[in-house]
Amino acid sequence: EWDVAGLFTVPGQNPVVEIPAGSAPGSYRMLLTVTDDEGTSTQAEAFVTIAQRPIDASEVVDPLNETTVTVTDETSPLFGAQVIVPAGATDDPIVLTISRVDAEILPFSQDFGVYAQLGPAGTVFSAPVTVLVPHRADIPHADVIEVFYYVPAEARWRKDGVFNVTHIGGDPSHFVRFETTHF
Repeated sequence: EWDVAGLFTVPGQNPVVEIPAGSAPGSYRMLLTVTDDEGTSTQAEAFVTIAQRPIDASEVVDPLNETTVTVTDETSPLFGAQVIVPAGATDDPIVLTISRVDAEILPFSQDFGVYAQLGPAGTVFSAPVTVLVPHRADIPHADVIEVFYYVPAEARWRKDGVFNVTHIGGDPSHFVRFETTHF
């Protein structure tokens, strides 16, 4: 049987698990328990991620090891984006995601070129994670880039908790690198 995030179980040999419409975005842990005819059981886990927009990259973060999540799709505007999570930054496994943000929902100029949504939203890390986001090579004043994040509950953009912001220039790739302790 499948135990879906402690919310419900699905019995049977070949179950179909349906996540209810309107389920909150996030990562859900699914635990499969298989029991043989003699009553011996074994378990395996899997993670399912529900997102508000298409996910460009995702990876299960193992709390015991450094984990790097990288956008590898060369057709994505976020190609090369990374989140590096050091060992011990989370207490439990989480599914970390990198997604595009549609420019039309942004309340300001899109001069920077690429915006990313990192998830799961609301995650707080016990050690800083490193984030790299690509940007257009022709932006002016790349040496004074600031990084902001949107807080839906406050309906405003903030930059606290974002530090060590640097520009990494190259040919042809340019990135903003920063550290944060939360998404």
